[in-house]
Order: sequence, then structure tokens, then C-alpha cells
Amino acid sequence: MRKLLRNLFDDKSKISPLEIILWKEVYEFVESVIDKCEDVACTIEGIVVKNC
Repeated sequence: MRKLLRNLFDDKSKISPLEIILWKEVYEFVESVIDKCEDVACTIEGIVVKNC
């Protein structure tokens, strides 16, 4: 994720500032979704272990 953000802000990038802001928001949203999925996976794992 950090590499993608670093590439967005690279001086060689031909992306407009507005596009950079939009892509940064998309990356942050995807990261939060992945974090929530990990939370759900941990909860499910806990339930499975508890009921084995």
C-alpha cells in the first residue's frame, strides 16, 4: 500500500493533483475494508476455536 502511495506522489508521475487526491482516498478506503475483513476473520476464528 505504501509503495502505491509513494508512486502516486512520485515527481515522474503524470497524474494531476486532483487525481492523486482521489486515488489516495480510494487506497485508504480499500485499506480500511481489508482491516475490517481481518477483524471478521479473527472473530470467526475465535468462534470456531471456542466451539471445537
